[in-house]
Amino acid sequence: MTRVFSVSGIGRPSDTDVIQALFPYREITYLFGGTMAGLRAMSLADVMGFMKVEYYGFDSCYFETDEAGDPIYYSYEKKRKENILECQTDDGKTFLTSPVFASQAKQFLKWKHRYEWIDFVIHGESLTASINDIENEACRPKHDLLLTDYHRVRNAQLHGKRKIKDVDAEERDELFGVSGQVYAGHVAVLAGQIVKKCGPSTLLDYGCGMQTLEVLMPPIEGLSIFAYDPCLPDLSAPPDPADIVVCTDVLEHVEPECLDNVLDDLKRVTKKVAFLAVSTRLAGKSYPDGQNCHLIVQEHDWWRPKLKKRFFITETQIIPKDKVIFVLQAKEVR
Repeated sequence: MTRVFSVSGIGRPSDTDVIQALFPYREITYLFGGTMAGLRAMSLADVMGFMKVEYYGFDSCYFETDEAGDPIYYSYEKKRKENILECQTDDGKTFLTSPVFASQAKQFLKWKHRYEWIDFVIHGESLTASINDIENEACRPKHDLLLTDYHRVRNAQLHGKRKIKDVDAEERDELFGVSGQVYAGHVAVLAGQIVKKCGPSTLLDYGCGMQTLEVLMPPIEGLSIFAYDPCLPDLSAPPDPADIVVCTDVLEHVEPECLDNVLDDLKRVTKKVAFLAVSTRLAGKSYPDGQNCHLIVQEHDWWRPKLKKRFFITETQIIPKDKVIFVLQAKEVR
C-alpha cells in the first residue's frame, strides 16, 4: 500500500521527518509543489502511476513584455510586480526570470531526482527545458562498461584462487566474495516459490565471488543455478537472462561511473524476479591501492529511485547503518 501525504512549510523537525518516524520503511509518496502546478504534477504523476510526463508552457522564465515594458509572467493580470533576474544555463543560453520562477526551476531538478523513474519531457525553448536537457545529458552513461580494466584487476587480486570448498568455515569471513552464504535461506524461499508457481526455473548469481550462495543453498528440484562474475576469468562471459537473479553485496563495489550500466544489465538478465542486497556502510576491507572496497556508500532513499526506474519494488528491508535488501519484479515478466 502507498500512503500519500501533503507536505508544506518548514519546521523543526520537518514534516517529512515526522512522517518517516511514524511510518518507518513504508512506501510513502509526498505531495510537493505548493500552488505551482508544474511541480505538483510531478508527485501526482507518481501517485497515479504515470511513467512519463510531458510539459507545455512549464518555462520558469518570460519572453514577452507589456506596453510599459514590464515582463509578462502569467496568463492573468498580476498586481504586484516582481524583480527581473538574468540567468545563464551551462549551455550558454540566457533567460530572464524572477526569484519565484528561478526557485521553481531549482526545485524541478531536485524533485526530478526524487522521481528518477519518471521521464519528464519539457517542450519549447525555456529555462526549465534547457536545464532539463543539460541534466539528461549529464546523467547519460559515457560508456557501456560494467567495470574498468583497473577495477577488474584489483578485484581479481582480492578474490584469490582458492575454492570455497577448500576453506574452513571459520576462515570464510576473512575472504573476499563470500557473503552469498548469508542470503542462502532467503533466496531458497524465494526460489522455491517461483519454481512452485512457474515450474522449472533458472537462477543467476550475479557477482557470485567464491560461489558460497550455491554451496549453501538447499537443493530445490527444478532449479538450475548459474554463476557470473566479471572479475573471475572462468565466469566472466556475459550471462543469459534467468528467471531469478541474485545480486548480493555487489553494487556497493561498482565504480560510480559504471553503475547505470550495471543496473541496466541487471534489468536485462532478470526475467521474473531479482533479490538484491546492498551495503550502506564502508567496508572492513580495502583494495591493494588503499581505497575502501565499498566505492558507493548510500542509503535506501538513494538506491530506491534507481531501482524503481528499472523494476517494480515488491519488498524492502532496511537494516540501519548496515544494508538494505530489495525484492524486485521485472516490469515485463518473461
